[in-house]
Amino acid sequence: MPSQNQRIKSYIALEAARLMIEHGIQSYYHAKTKAAAMLKVYDHRNLPTNLEIAQATQSYLGIFKIETQAKILQEKYQAALKVMGFFSAFNPRLTGDILQGIVSEYSDIYIHVFADSENDIALLLTEARILFKLESKIFSFTTGENKSFSAFQITIENLIIRLVVFPISGVRLSPLSPVDKKPMKRAKYKEVERLFKSYL
Repeated sequence: MPSQNQRIKSYIALEAARLMIEHGIQSYYHAKTKAAAMLKVYDHRNLPTNLEIAQATQSYLGIFKIETQAKILQEKYQAALKVMGFFSAFNPRLTGDILQGIVSEYSDIYIHVFADSENDIALLLTEARILFKLESKIFSFTTGENKSFSAFQITIENLIIRLVVFPISGVRLSPLSPVDKKPMKRAKYKEVERLFKSYL
């Protein structure tokens, strides 16, 4: 039988999952601290891990969103393919929860691209008259380092795409996932195309 602390963590994980799916909260930390406050749990030692929230999210989607999930995934994979095709010269890779099918209508699409300079990406977007917002993303690596990378936010067919720019050599070293702390899975165009076709 689960302990009381484990039951509390499970409740918080499920509520955090609901907040991420229904209200579009992107940050695991924000979702679980807000869920804990809503459930009047103030001891943060009972907060679930990001992996536990991801698992709760998958369960929530399978129970409450099963009828719409395939369509959402299809739309997001299709948008990702368009962007990856446009940036084909920069060896694009799709990454994030979308590869495990853990997405909601609010989930952003993350694509890693590899270039000598962020200016190469900015120039291509500017020439194509695609509006963008320049941000930065911090990633951790197995080396123990934390590094900041430029990220371009664009909108395609009302879907938010975040293009993170790594050096060309970065294709060989994937940053750690915020979910399980393992190197992020990255999918090439052909693999994303296969995923897209599986939902047709």
